[in-house]
Amino acid sequence: MRRPMLLVTGLLTGLAWLTGCDSTVGTQQHLGDTVRLGVNVEQSGDLASYGDSMTKGIQVAVDQANSSGGVRGRQIQLITMDNQGNSGKAVATATTLMSQQRALSVIGPVSDGLFALTLPVADHQQIPVISGSACDANRLNDENGKVYQFGFRTCLGLDQQGAAMATFAHSNLAASTAAVFRTADTGFANEFADAFTDAFTADGGTVSVQDAFPAGETDYSRFVDIMRSSPTDVVYVAAQASEAASLIRTLREAGIDNPILTSGDMNAPAASEIAGPDALNRVYFVSQFSALDTDNAVAQNFLNAYRQAYGADPDTHAAMAYDAILLAIYGIDRADELTGINVQRALATARNIDGAGGKFSIGQGHQVVKDALVVELADGAPVSVTHVAP
Repeated sequence: MRRPMLLVTGLLTGLAWLTGCDSTVGTQQHLGDTVRLGVNVEQSGDLASYGDSMTKGIQVAVDQANSSGGVRGRQIQLITMDNQGNSGKAVATATTLMSQQRALSVIGPVSDGLFALTLPVADHQQIPVISGSACDANRLNDENGKVYQFGFRTCLGLDQQGAAMATFAHSNLAASTAAVFRTADTGFANEFADAFTDAFTADGGTVSVQDAFPAGETDYSRFVDIMRSSPTDVVYVAAQASEAASLIRTLREAGIDNPILTSGDMNAPAASEIAGPDALNRVYFVSQFSALDTDNAVAQNFLNAYRQAYGADPDTHAAMAYDAILLAIYGIDRADELTGINVQRALATARNIDGAGGKFSIGQGHQVVKDALVVELADGAPVSVTHVAP
């Protein structure tokens, strides 16, 4: 799973609120007839489509919970605010939801950059924030490597996803050699590629070929020459789905039929259109939700409820936002008292939650512990899903 990255600048001015803001919100009892949860989401701007998926997944989870009695005998009340994809607005929204609206937890934002800005807000106000899509490897840590105590997420980190693909290549494809191609000078691509390389070599494999291409590359023909001169068991591509699709098409048209693993969502319509269905055979991508995961009753229940509510299939953003609500409910239900601090304590020790993306726990450094899902494509369509244990 990958989203367009949002480059955030001028962040220090956006955090100026810290000096004068009430820091006791997390110690105060959550009062009222309902349990209030905040949603800090990109409902407008460049990431609005992702925010829409996230909002719908959240609504499905809350509707299901409320129809089953809510949590701790109270109905859940969502307070949803549009951060407009703006850094200052995201910080202000988080602050408002916590200090004025008295939300017991806040879900979102979608983007890594905006979510990062809300983490110091959460620690200051002592109210948990949960993301389903901020997956950068070190996203839950500050610049000194210290874990934000009130930050959580339901998605696997990029490093966890890359390592899972290496395990899959070694264990399921019996691969001992790999070529790794990545988008040059791109943070997320490097996280994916480095994690794959480290895990693959740790399993005894050899990464015999590594190369990079600039973002927006249009000519991938040199990778055909690379593969012909240095053949490997598998190819791993760390890139956005559209770029991976172009590279895959080039390799397949040249007769390179190795299994290809990628970090991009190759099930996306744009990727399928670029590569063409004939090229998308023996292609595998890492995911965190799949309709093919038929053994997961929660996933199937979510899938059916989403289809009934919206007449379409949910994407991974919707599924991980759904799981974010399940995580928040877990913490609220098990908190000694309905305060932000007590919810945080329950979240930090969350274990074995049945989610749309599979059973998950919160582990060391607040990292999610769960299986990764590897989806296989045949003629451009998903045909199987494999669980890869952490």
